[in-house]
Amino acid sequence: MIETGNVQQGQSIYNQLSQDRSFYGFMAADAVNRPYSLADKPVAMVGDALEKLAQTIDFKVIRELVVLDRDLEAKRQWWFALKKLPKEQIMIAAKLAQQWQWDQVAIITLVKANYWMI
Repeated sequence: MIETGNVQQGQSIYNQLSQDRSFYGFMAADAVNRPYSLADKPVAMVGDALEKLAQTIDFKVIRELVVLDRDLEAKRQWWFALKKLPKEQIMIAAKLAQQWQWDQVAIITLVKANYWMI
């Protein structure tokens, strides 16, 4: 729009897009000289959902593999276990990975749950 001479409408679109926490949102923010939108959206936890997930067989096995210093096998088991979970449980699993100080796994797990799109 800006390139075709409709600057006001182009600026309006950039302003709207700049509120998005995404690559294109950041590009739009740069175009209109606005700060990036980095809204924090913590995973909502209900009751003892984290503890319940940690007590399932799959996640007990993962924890045991970690204790035995078999990290590669633990991570393989993690990705296998995630395939069985619904999206809401995958987000809780990401919190569990964070609690276990598996930061990279937590981030990738949230990506698999499409959490940035919520």
